[in-house]
Amino acid sequence: MKAEHLHKKMIKVSGHLGEKRDIFQILLSWTDTNGKRGRKSISTGLSVKGNKKKAEEMLRIIRKEHEEFLRQQPDSDEILFSDFMEQWLDVIKPEIKLTTYGGYQMNIRSVINPYFIPKKILLSELTANDINEFYATLLKRVKATSIHKYHANISKALKYAVQKDLIPFSIMDKVKRPKPERFVGKFLKQSEVIALFEAVKGNKLELGVILGAFYGLRRAEIVGLR
Repeated sequence: MKAEHLHKKMIKVSGHLGEKRDIFQILLSWTDTNGKRGRKSISTGLSVKGNKKKAEEMLRIIRKEHEEFLRQQPDSDEILFSDFMEQWLDVIKPEIKLTTYGGYQMNIRSVINPYFIPKKILLSELTANDINEFYATLLKRVKATSIHKYHANISKALKYAVQKDLIPFSIMDKVKRPKPERFVGKFLKQSEVIALFEAVKGNKLELGVILGAFYGLRRAEIVGLR
């Protein structure tokens, strides 16, 4: 469910000016359609002396903007967790590198959402046990290091949900992240390296194999070379 398709809700945001270290602060408060209260503090960056009118104008504008923002937000008890993860992808896309976004997108659309979509768990009802069960299922076929990537994605998404007042707190503090396996490196003998070079000769992977063998570069470091 996309936020822009939701009907507008009657939410009134009140606000006033406060002071902190001689800087005007905008203090907002509101009650959503579910009866939950919210508060937000925003620094104006304006010194108290001689800037009251400017601060009051900022208060008026920001209060209206936040009121409109809240009206457009879906109620947390209406959003499926899987739908929220898709919405979060749209939010972060302009803020991160394209390659990073591609990794997040693959994690969510190929692993996280295929697991959660059939379960139809609401964002507001998601529990630490739901996430732990997800990890336990994955551990049957992937390593803990892979799960750490999904853990990072979900943690960042839920942190955003808290910032936008969609949920009161993140349940990720209660989630048990699996411990990664200890990495034990394997080394090839000279004869084995020569055999490897012969095996990949003429293959599109040849240059990458040579760089890895001579310089000990990791796979991501090799493909990232320009």
